[in-house]
Amino acid sequence: MIFHIAATAFFASTIGAICGIGGGVIIKPVMDAFGVMDVSVINFLSGCTVLSMTCYSVIKAKRAGDSQIEFAIDTPLAIGAAIGGLAGKELFGVVAKLFDNPNTAGVRCRRAFCCW
Repeated sequence: MIFHIAATAFFASTIGAICGIGGGVIIKPVMDAFGVMDVSVINFLSGCTVLSMTCYSVIKAKRAGDSQIEFAIDTPLAIGAAIGGLAGKELFGVVAKLFDNPNTAGVRCRRAFCCW
């Protein structure tokens, strides 16, 4: 199981860096397809991976001197992202409570990779 988690996080981080998308877009559906963990654990792991990717990118840009922070623009964006994340978490909690089993709110397959 740990191999699947590490491989998925590495793949998502690599593809995310190449394409400029968040790795969570890949991590969440793939881990849901494996069906080895609860949805809340998968959300946490996805968030931690994306946070570590973000921190790495910011530190790398700062060291290279490529970082141009404009506090007038960046601060409202950061606050909006935090509010959106909290609202999304709450909304997911509401949706998960609509089902008898909270894991039903995530996509679960009988076999890995059978969703498509």
